[in-house]
Amino acid sequence: MHPVIKCTDTTTVTRYHCSPVKIDQFDFTTGCHFGGYLSSLEAALRKRSEGQLFIHRVKITYRKSVMVDDLCNKQAWDAQCSDMRKAGVSVAVYRNIHEPDFTSSYFVVDPKCIEITDVTLIDCDQAEQIITEALY
Repeated sequence: MHPVIKCTDTTTVTRYHCSPVKIDQFDFTTGCHFGGYLSSLEAALRKRSEGQLFIHRVKITYRKSVMVDDLCNKQAWDAQCSDMRKAGVSVAVYRNIHEPDFTSSYFVVDPKCIEITDVTLIDCDQAEQIITEALY
């Protein structure tokens, strides 16, 4: 695991997550990924066969984090989650290479770090339109 970054103050960032279920039904056993608004919309497009999609806007509040590369597969993220828990780290910050955005993504292993500030129902046509308008 990369060196742990300890903040003297609490850090809070706003990020997003797209899912076919509301966040209160999430299983944080192996962590959860949050990113910028555009990356959450990209995720919506990957999940287009799953019906309704919820875009969750959350505040992530933490004191200790680790910077990591995008690990690219579930097994690597599961191992990262285990290492983070052993080290007492709740958040990993990374650049998402699969769902790019203008902001960093966050891998959170402790649901206590998450405060839900908004949940929006979205369909894939809306996601495509927003991404197109933002990028072109």
